[in-house]
Amino acid sequence: MSDLNELWAATAGELAEIIEGPQERAYLRLTRLRSIVENTALLTVPDAFARDLIESRMRSVIADVLSRRLGAPVQIAVVVNGPEGRAPALNPEPEPMVTRGVRLPAGLDQRMREAADRAGVPFSQLIREWIELGLADMDDEQVVSLATLRRAIAHAAHSTANRPEPAR
Repeated sequence: MSDLNELWAATAGELAEIIEGPQERAYLRLTRLRSIVENTALLTVPDAFARDLIESRMRSVIADVLSRRLGAPVQIAVVVNGPEGRAPALNPEPEPMVTRGVRLPAGLDQRMREAADRAGVPFSQLIREWIELGLADMDDEQVVSLATLRRAIAHAAHSTANRPEPAR
């Protein structure tokens, strides 16, 4: 299993069977394996709360499962992959951002994450763009920025290019 995504999917599947708490399982689904350097696996999480929860409650079980899958002992490093874990943006957001929780079927969540990966954008950005596009469709008077329009066209072109040809 040389692909980190495949390794993490298999690891997370096994961990989901071991970990009992619903909160821990929820944050596990938001965790990503970003790299393995020497004997350290770097996990990214969306916020400091998730980092603290994984470090305090799940670090050893994650390390055990990853070590077994890799056939060598590994340590776990957890970093925030969100506003606190990134360098400040050169162009800050023009308006404050808020966080909203949305309940989604697991299959839909996975498809959306795959779409974000294919588009090369963060998951939250893809969702925000889809919501903006949907709202713009509902309001014919809404002005859409040229940058948003270009991203939508690029996303559509990328999606179309990756779609298999229909059988004739």
